[in-house]
Amino acid sequence: MRLCDIGNSYFHFWDDGRMWHEPVTTTPRAEGVIYAASVNPDGLQRLRASGAEVIDIAPWVELPGAYPGLGVDRALACLGVGHGVVIDAGSAITVDIIREGVYEGGFVLPGLNAWQRALAGISSVLDYPLNRPVAKDRLPSSTAEGVIYGVAAPLQAWLWLHAKGLMIVGTGGSSEWLRQTIEGITIVQDLIFQGMIKVIRTKGVVC
Repeated sequence: MRLCDIGNSYFHFWDDGRMWHEPVTTTPRAEGVIYAASVNPDGLQRLRASGAEVIDIAPWVELPGAYPGLGVDRALACLGVGHGVVIDAGSAITVDIIREGVYEGGFVLPGLNAWQRALAGISSVLDYPLNRPVAKDRLPSSTAEGVIYGVAAPLQAWLWLHAKGLMIVGTGGSSEWLRQTIEGITIVQDLIFQGMIKVIRTKGVVC
């Protein structure tokens, strides 16, 4: 079975456990039947233009408690976890809580690349790579540490307020940064695909 999670920057493909990524600005190499979930309408059209038979599973996705307009990728990640906190660090960083299968809420932050572009746009003095670990036991003592801390600290504070006792699961292109930044996080790279498989199985399709 072939799956495709279409994001704002990449096509993320899954084929019986093998994963790979292609830029969403190109027509991907694809064939056969592909079950897809997309937050990018143009990307979905490009996948269809590849010649593959594309089945959009978005209408099949049901997440109790979710508000209208919640991104299908966020809903699928929550379904993949079932109970806990989901942090998807890609082009944007999304954080969501699901308890016993019911969505409670979440929020969206810029991704690391967007943070870095924004800071560099303020001043070249603030142009530092952000995908590095941040000290958790002391305040920053340099500008480089300060900009990294400024991105990580609000996320850590939110988790401290709202996620006590919950498993925290991370995924996405910046998941290694999450591993270094969030204590106790579990990284699951195929989390959205796990959610897709659960949804597809509800339609009687054997995965």
